[in-house]
Amino acid sequence: MKNRRKRKTEKQTLTEINTVDKFQGAERDIIIYDIVRSSKGQSNIGFLDDYRRINVAFSRVKRLLVVVGDSEYLIKRATLNQGGRFTEFKLQQIGQELQEQGLVFNQLHEIF
Repeated sequence: MKNRRKRKTEKQTLTEINTVDKFQGAERDIIIYDIVRSSKGQSNIGFLDDYRRINVAFSRVKRLLVVVGDSEYLIKRATLNQGGRFTEFKLQQIGQELQEQGLVFNQLHEIF
């Protein structure tokens, strides 16, 4: 009985799902970062305009970072918040650079 509980605990520590803020100061081998914002037209990106949050999310990975989201929206239609404190849209710049390098995929099978 003890061994079963121990194994279950070990499996639970392999995967952690949390917000960006909860990972601050920690590192992980693999991070899957989900950008949940999307719109058919232009709209404000919301809290994702804060490049410091993106830095926390992207700099905590040791081996593999996967960003999931609407790349078309992020790269072409998302805008910074009007009157916000940030003047550069770092996440959009990163998305554009990744697209230029051929690292933006629209379908999962394109990766493999």
